Amino acid sequence: MKLWLSIAVSLLTGLALALQPATRQLLDEAQALAQQARQQNVAPSPDADLWKRAIAKGEEAAALEPQAPEVWLVLGNLYTETKWWIKAEEAWNRYIQLAGVNDPKVRQQASLVQLNLGYAAYQRGEFDVALTKFQAAAELTPNDPQPYQWMGRIHLESGNTAAARQNWQRAVQLKPDATNRYFLELSQSSVNYGRDAVSAFYLGYEAYTLGKAGEALGHFNRAAQAAPNWLEAKRWVARVQLEQGNPAEALRVWREVAASGQASPTDRYQLRRAELAAQYNLQAADAYLQGVSSHQRGDRASARRFFEAAVQSAPGFASAWYWLGRTAYEQGDYATAERAYGQVLTLEPANAQARYWLNRARRAMGR
Repeated sequence: MKLWLSIAVSLLTGLALALQPATRQLLDEAQALAQQARQQNVAPSPDADLWKRAIAKGEEAAALEPQAPEVWLVLGNLYTETKWWIKAEEAWNRYIQLAGVNDPKVRQQASLVQLNLGYAAYQRGEFDVALTKFQAAAELTPNDPQPYQWMGRIHLESGNTAAARQNWQRAVQLKPDATNRYFLELSQSSVNYGRDAVSAFYLGYEAYTLGKAGEALGHFNRAAQAAPNWLEAKRWVARVQLEQGNPAEALRVWREVAASGQASPTDRYQLRRAELAAQYNLQAADAYLQGVSSHQRGDRASARRFFEAAVQSAPGFASAWYWLGRTAYEQGDYATAERAYGQVLTLEPANAQARYWLNRARRAMGR
């Protein structure tokens, strides 16, 4: 998002020539100090010495010629690069008043400032202020989905589902990825869940995408408690519980989802996954289910590897042994089939199918 300060000269050559020599010198010194900071890998901050001195030079130039657009262009870039968002907003507003907002790089920088100010207001719970900032960002960069995503989120948390849907629709138009489509669908179906539940859900989703699964689980639990009929919140509770190594709790929640009468094929798959994870472990469950899927596609080589991984992870997994025997038999590896079916019978002595195929494998080997 950086807009190198040298762009200022090319944008406003004519205006630059009209600057007083003292103003020009100050701006040159500001840009030189900023470039020195970059070359020395000094983290951009208004408190870091080189950046602080660069900003001071720019502010001196502004005091000398407050009507010169180039001064505010330089300051706007300095404030933005150092993430001094309040001052950056002032500088960009001043530049736009004096020179307009035709340059796309200026629009991008000014929009970045509004996005960050909007996020800060959202974090403080000042939703009206945040919406104003995000709307300003949308006007500056109408083809950027981010402002619409944030406005959609705030409206959804506030219970304004019509406005939420409108903004998520725009986000999908600009960036039709899975996340934007997901939240468009959520905005269309969440009218009865309430602000507390939706807000907790969003926080959970955000934490999960940042790799903070434990924190995400707490938020998803609050969403499910605030809206007991919200299946999507429960799905996320169950999903994270399973990933966090709590298959019994995940199984309990998946059973609630399955009993709702609105369960999808994916829900039923996840229920089976949780059942197997609770009985054995998640690694074995996933390997087994992937093996079955591979076998159904006719990919016996992959299926066999998955079944071998499942029985290695859970030696007491009779169904995985059975499928390993079946896959090996179909590949003509009768010795492995014999061993696998023998393991099934050790675990389940009354398994007639395993006994039948064990005998078939032995006959195939001439026994």
